[in-house]
This record gives sequence, structure tokens and C-alpha cells, in this order.
Amino acid sequence: MADNISGSEVALLNGYTTVQVSRIRRRFAEAGVNGLQERPRSGRPRKVSSRKTAQVVAMTLSSPASGVSHWSSRDLSAKVGLSHSTVHRIWQAHALKPHRVETFKFSNDPKAEEKIYDVVGLYMNPPTNAVVLSVGEKTQIQALGRTQPMLPLRPGLSARQTHDYKRNGLTSLYAALEIASGTVIGECTATHTGADFLRFLEVINRATLSPHSHVP
Repeated sequence: MADNISGSEVALLNGYTTVQVSRIRRRFAEAGVNGLQERPRSGRPRKVSSRKTAQVVAMTLSSPASGVSHWSSRDLSAKVGLSHSTVHRIWQAHALKPHRVETFKFSNDPKAEEKIYDVVGLYMNPPTNAVVLSVGEKTQIQALGRTQPMLPLRPGLSARQTHDYKRNGLTSLYAALEIASGTVIGECTATHTGADFLRFLEVINRATLSPHSHVP
């Protein structure tokens, strides 16, 4: 929620209800991290056997039903006969996060190692009197605006923003990080073309070189 994710989305990602998320947020606002500790409950605590735990882990690592991207704690709890909160605790204990997906890519460039060595070498040991820049681009960023002003942070309440938004088109971000100083040169454009990128390189040139310098 510190990343401005709504309570309903947090509940969906973690297998809780919106009421539970609201209760947890209130406990944190009242008592900080200590307020998140599991509170004693009446009755004998239910024990989950190692066999049942292994079943939950094994099913989590397997593919769910066709048409479903990943297991939710509620779907899995219905399969194994445990509460969704118990399934969630087992996931936490085994560092399992079915809702998260990361990507990877292998390079098939035969000179990849040589190029990586050269680039990392520039970052770790830049040449004397040289400007080392890391240049990148992020295209097609949705320019979203909230329909209502944000409600400010208050004692016991986090800053709040409306879930509704309006679309303001797309923008492309070009940025260059000067490695030595940490200075960032950035620019947004409405389009994403070779001419836009060339123009940004000229912006970098003017910002980092003296009037008498020359880049071949």
C-alpha cells in the first residue's frame, strides 16, 4: 500500500478480504510493526502436518487449472482443505509468491562476455577526465491523472488517492545517468522515433561537453 496500490488490489494479491486488509492497516497505524504480530486466539491452535504442508508446496509449484495464470490462496485452500490464511502462511514460510512473475533473457551474442567486461569496466573504473553515461529509454508510458486530488497524510492515516483515473495519452521517457556524479538528464516526448532519440543525444552532448569539445 506504500506503493499506492489500493486495498482491494492488495487483498486480491495476498488472498485476504478487503476488511482484513483494512484491519491490518489500522493495526499498523495504531501500533506500528508490533501491531502486525499474530494475536493470541481462543481455543487450541490448529496444527498443519508436514505431509499437508508438503502438499500445499507441491501444488503451488505445479500449474493451476487451464485458463488460470497462477494459484491464489483461496483457490488452493479449497483444493487442500485449509483456510486461505493458513495457505498464505505456508507460502510465506517457504518464500513462495505465485502472483509474481519475473522475466529473463539469454544473450546469443558470441562477444557478449567481452562487451559486458568493457561496459562494467567503464562503470567501475572510468577513464581519467572522461564522462561515462548510461543512456536508456522507456516508451509508451501511460500518462494517467487521478480524477480527484490526493488526500494528504494524517496521523493514523496514510495518504490516499482515488482509484479512478483518466487517460492522457502516452509519453516516452529518455534518460541519461552520469555515472560519476549521479546527475540525470531526462526528457519526455510524445513520439518514439529515431529522430527523437537522436535529438536526445544532442541534448546530452550540449549538457556534458564544453562549447569547444567535439564528439566524433
